[in-house]
Amino acid sequence: MSETTEDMTKTADEAAEAPKRRGRPRKKAEEAPAEAAAESAKPARKTRAKAAAASADVPLVENAWSPRPGVTKTVEKVTQTPLQTIFRIRSVYTGVDSDQLDIDAWDYLVYDADGQARPTYSTRVSAEITYADGVSERLSDPGEYDFSRSSFTGATFVTEEIAAAAPVEGRMTLRAYESDDVPDFRLTAVAAYRIDLNAGTVEAEARNQVLYDAGTGEMDEEFRDYYRQRYGQDPETVLGAPALPQG
Repeated sequence: MSETTEDMTKTADEAAEAPKRRGRPRKKAEEAPAEAAAESAKPARKTRAKAAAASADVPLVENAWSPRPGVTKTVEKVTQTPLQTIFRIRSVYTGVDSDQLDIDAWDYLVYDADGQARPTYSTRVSAEITYADGVSERLSDPGEYDFSRSSFTGATFVTEEIAAAAPVEGRMTLRAYESDDVPDFRLTAVAAYRIDLNAGTVEAEARNQVLYDAGTGEMDEEFRDYYRQRYGQDPETVLGAPALPQG
């Protein structure tokens, strides 16, 4: 039976439309990954928003301390979030000269009320210098002293640091450490901040206790805490057995 002109026209129209119909699902399939990614991102956005909403700053009083003349350190605030407790420390150095940069580079470790060291992340997040003539300069790399002026006197240098640990409440101690490599590697416990979040108070004291000296091999137990939290292993596995205390 032969096809009529009308049947042939209908068949041709359907053939022309078929690729279009076949193409539509393909287009949707191509869009599907993007749509799926957008949908999967929604819970993450909700989680971050929920965490931000649950964050709270703990007001602190008597939180400024001068470890030496010309230096003031302030635990400006402690922020509690569902995931961590964050400490923000601001240091102001006055009378800074280019030929004698006495700027601290401290590392921190949080100890809870039971005296247990907590894994702690700490870093300097900003640094700014104001020269004697009032010109200010914010350093692009807070950890480097890359000033636009090679020589200056009487400047003011301001740094901000953070230390973050798993959530802690009540009383805790934020211990500060400083390392140097002259003549051998040495780690010194330089300060301790005793913080009471319930009372909103900070008590600071200088320590200046050498915890490890590579030259003598002497190692304090607190250095083991520091090394384990920082590097995830006992220091003896890398540095060897400690020397017996002298004297």
